[in-house]
Amino acid sequence: MAQNNNLEYFLVVLTLFYLSLNIGCTQSRARVPVNSQHGQVLTCEDVQTSGVHGLSDRETALLLDQALESDRLADCWIPVMERCLNEDKDIPHEHLAKAIHVFNKRQYQDLFDKAVFRYFSSLANGEDSYGSEDQLLMETFCSYLINNATTRQDQNLKQASLLCHRLDPDLYGRLFR
Repeated sequence: MAQNNNLEYFLVVLTLFYLSLNIGCTQSRARVPVNSQHGQVLTCEDVQTSGVHGLSDRETALLLDQALESDRLADCWIPVMERCLNEDKDIPHEHLAKAIHVFNKRQYQDLFDKAVFRYFSSLANGEDSYGSEDQLLMETFCSYLINNATTRQDQNLKQASLLCHRLDPDLYGRLFR
């Protein structure tokens, strides 16, 4: 009986020690600090709870850059990018391109669609040039939307056709006429 109590005590202490190590490691790894314009240190966790509207474009870009540099795609970059897309925050073009690659999975379909639209909108606004890879993405994405639209009045289809018309009139003629 005394051995069982000692064993239980040892297991409880070992479990507490393990949890304290993991919590300490998680907390130290969970921070991607960014100095804000106001002298504050922002972290991914701060942005995930409070949103991105209070951040400048520079702070947002810096936070996304540092999340990628510190190899924190899943626990920092993805949630912050999701907030940026959902809150209609300006996103640097290179992060939109990364978002298209990362969110190109069924579980992220809504975020993928938003990232693609924002990416093509940034191209239409002259932030970068429309190239052959962009044309392939546009054709694939528009074809996907055409095949999956429930009506001709589908909002995503309308938005895609407008962007396609603006960026690639030849492709627009082939797909939408």
